Amino acid sequence: LVLRELIKKHLLAGSTRMEYELPDLHQLLTMAKASFQKVPTLVEVPCPVNICGDIHGQYDDLMRIFASFGLPFKVRHLFLGDYVDRGRHPLEVIVRLLACKIQFPKFVFLLRGNHELFHINKTYGFAVEIRTRYRIQADAQGKILCMHGDLSPELNSLNDIRNVKRPLRMVKCLAQDLLLADPENGAKGFQWN
Repeated sequence: LVLRELIKKHLLAGSTRMEYELPDLHQLLTMAKASFQKVPTLVEVPCPVNICGDIHGQYDDLMRIFASFGLPFKVRHLFLGDYVDRGRHPLEVIVRLLACKIQFPKFVFLLRGNHELFHINKTYGFAVEIRTRYRIQADAQGKILCMHGDLSPELNSLNDIRNVKRPLRMVKCLAQDLLLADPENGAKGFQWN
């Protein structure tokens, strides 16, 4: 019931800032946490899938993605992280995405970006209880490896990703590289970022 009400509230409100009841948010986060705990660290996403980059609290952009590429109960969407910070509606973005993920788990896939790391959440003032529960990579039918960051010298096979333990402890590790590394044109091999 809470999910339907939250989605209905979003559809009626458009891009205005929304007010949420704390018990509703708590229930949503509890359900999201349980949902994320059931999913392996490497999510295998069937194709076709729309791959979406940073949203950064831009609720209107999220709605344009759904309007342009299909609603999340008809078309698969893989979001690569960075849902919050910077934009005017970070809470609305994360609430909508979590509600969609819970209601349509075979159509909405959420990976973790660097803005879902605690110290970045803390710096930007947005920290939620599920910050350590996002998946960090997805594999689209064994053909496309999707992640927020870049490859790592520690990555030898997809099993390395499958074996990453959660919650994450960001201490010079594979997960840190996969979330924070940035590709650079012309660079050879791996360099400190």
